[in-house]
Amino acid sequence: MEKVRIIITARAVIINDGKLLLVQNEDSSLWFTPGGWLEGFESLEDTCKREVYEELGIKIKVQKFLQIDYFRLTAEQNIKWKENVNKVEHYFLCDIEEGVVESDSEDRNLWQDKDTGNTSRVKFFTKEELLKVNFSPKWITGLL
Repeated sequence: MEKVRIIITARAVIINDGKLLLVQNEDSSLWFTPGGWLEGFESLEDTCKREVYEELGIKIKVQKFLQIDYFRLTAEQNIKWKENVNKVEHYFLCDIEEGVVESDSEDRNLWQDKDTGNTSRVKFFTKEELLKVNFSPKWITGLL
C-alpha cells in the first residue's frame, strides 16, 4: 500500500465591505483563504482562529460552517512534500473581532509563515477583481 499524507485544514472566509480577504504565498500565483492545519486535539473552529491569528495578527469570530472541499495531489504534483496527499479543507464564515488588515499595496501587507518561513501577501478582493486573478476555491465568489 502506498503512503498517503492526510491533511485536515480549517479556512476562514472573511468578507468586509463586500470584499473577500485572500492571501498568496510568494512562491505561487494562487490566492486562497487564510487558514491551516489542525494541530493536536484542537477543534476546527480553534484551528481557524489560531491560523488566522498566526498569519494575519487578527482575532476572528467564527460565525458558521460553510463547506468542505476535498482534493488529492500526487507526489509529482506536490511540490512541497513530494508525496501523495489527501487534503480535506473546512471553510467557515468569519468576522474580524479584533485587529486591522490593510491591503492593496504590492510592497506591504506581507506575513511570514512560521512553518515554512515563506513570505505571503494579503489583499481584500471585490468580485470583479477576483475574475482577474488565480484563486481558490472558485465557489467562494457566490458569497460576494
